[in-house]
Amino acid sequence: MVKMNNQSGYVLATITIIIAVLFLMVFFFLEYIVTDSKLAYSQNIATETYYLAEAGINEALWKIKNDPTWQSNFQTDPNWSESLLRNNPLSPNSHYLVTIENTELAEAEITSIAVIDTSKASTQRIVKTKVFQAISTVPAPDVVLFTDNSMTFYGALINVDAGHLFANNDINANFFSSVDVYGDASAVDNITVSWTSNLIADKLYSINYPPAPTAISMPGIDFDSESVNSYKNRADHLYTSSQFDNLLDSTSHLILNGITYVTGNIDVEKGHNLTVNGMLIADGNINIGNNWWPFWKSNPNLYINSDGTNPSGLLTKRKITLGIFSDNIQIDGLVYAGEEILIAAIFTDYGFNGGLYTRNLNVYELWDQLNITYDQAIISRGLGISETSPIINIEHWEEEY
Repeated sequence: MVKMNNQSGYVLATITIIIAVLFLMVFFFLEYIVTDSKLAYSQNIATETYYLAEAGINEALWKIKNDPTWQSNFQTDPNWSESLLRNNPLSPNSHYLVTIENTELAEAEITSIAVIDTSKASTQRIVKTKVFQAISTVPAPDVVLFTDNSMTFYGALINVDAGHLFANNDINANFFSSVDVYGDASAVDNITVSWTSNLIADKLYSINYPPAPTAISMPGIDFDSESVNSYKNRADHLYTSSQFDNLLDSTSHLILNGITYVTGNIDVEKGHNLTVNGMLIADGNINIGNNWWPFWKSNPNLYINSDGTNPSGLLTKRKITLGIFSDNIQIDGLVYAGEEILIAAIFTDYGFNGGLYTRNLNVYELWDQLNITYDQAIISRGLGISETSPIINIEHWEEEY
């Protein structure tokens, strides 16, 4: 009888322990599920908040483009600022606050702060972007190299046989650079020449070589507005990025005539040879010889020719990179980039006839001679009649959450 009681007690204790373990496991998994559910909910709300902040950025961009008051202030008042608050734009208990502050004419920083408050979570996202628009409709007088920001030379050997250099910010010559300019070199801020470099010009004008010049607005180009004068509407050939890639790959030497417009990026890589009798334009980035692959193929060549009557050159809303894996680049036309022109050279034969206009110009060479010839007629034909110029996002980032 005692033995039976002992066995019953043992079974009862074992069952109790098993039930306790099962209870703990159930509790653990319930806690895990609840925690995971909360994390998923928070993540979903955070994503919604991010897109709400992006909606604020997009509304500000829309108003700059379409609201006459915003557009005028953006283009004419360097100290202009404005705020915009939207309550419950997509859902209850949400809002975004957008502020825009001009840093100079037609250049601003836009900040969008979005908040979503619920009974379960409260989230905030801050998104910022810098925007820029080229607003001048006429070229800068007698300027062959123009930057709306800065131009930097690093190990560069530059010969400009006519025309002036002009930067709305700085001109920098570094690391054994030699820049020889037939005309003047002017910078609204400073001209800096390292002890290993030299900048020879008729006259220097800047804060440290007074008097400093007055800023000149960057000439605008009508890339793709609805106007009949936009380059997209005037194009003789219109391709997507993939279509243009296939065209380059289909022949050992592609020859284009007239105005060619590519909606997207242009990549002229090893094994490609391209001749443009006219103008090549892209919505995205233009990269020439920027990649070592495929290494067994010869470096690409680019030739752009002018007929003396119609526009010619290389134009993009974004960035032009003329890379070190190029063999020969000869451009008889306007070179224009809304963001940056980057020129790199190792044994590359460069020649430019016309002018280079961009926001930032960076030249990195190993003392390959780069010759630039000024031609106002080519510049004017390339710029054309600018009824409108695109608003370009220079930088875009999420600051915090």
